Amino acid sequence: MASNLLKTTPSGNIKSVKLSPGQGFGLASNSELATKKGFGIRVSDQVDYLFSFWFKQTLLQASFKFSVDCYDDMYNRLDTVDVFTAQNNRFFIDGTQQLITNEKTYHYAKCILYSSNTPTNLKDQPITTLPSSTNLIMRKGTVTVFPKLECTANDLTFWGFKIRPLRTPFSTCFLDNANLLEIWRKNNRNNVSDDSIDRNAKDYLLPYNTLQTTIKL
Repeated sequence: MASNLLKTTPSGNIKSVKLSPGQGFGLASNSELATKKGFGIRVSDQVDYLFSFWFKQTLLQASFKFSVDCYDDMYNRLDTVDVFTAQNNRFFIDGTQQLITNEKTYHYAKCILYSSNTPTNLKDQPITTLPSSTNLIMRKGTVTVFPKLECTANDLTFWGFKIRPLRTPFSTCFLDNANLLEIWRKNNRNNVSDDSIDRNAKDYLLPYNTLQTTIKL
């Protein structure tokens, strides 16, 4: 899935982060939510998202967990569904199994949080980049997510964490799309039409030589 996305292998003097057991990022518990709401990432439950990063371990054994906490617009916790088991699960990587066979190189982790419209199809599972990782499906009403990575054993070197939409409904090839701006947008104003928003963006916001393509959520 999404194998056509470009990824840059870490090399040279990169600015990586080295984590020791107990270190990482994300909500330590639901009780932290009151003071850390501003760190949440806004999402749409109609869009598939790709979580990706590079990592290197000092030993081959299981060394970290990677999960996601999802909330609705009132910050009520929402479970995610494992595409492999169709059961509630918030872990992409649960930290119980060995992920790599070479501790001297960087490895690419790719995890997908699918939209709430995605069915669980146990006969046709999405591909993952790691042997014991899985992908998840968000619940309808999800508007905020908190990714969580925790180093559990040994040292973990971490680099290039990204969250982005998995795919677009149109081609993004490199031919004939110079100065193309993708806009993912939800119109929350009943008195303004989508066409008016597009026209105002073109007339007052975007450079004259920029093309916009709008994906309405």
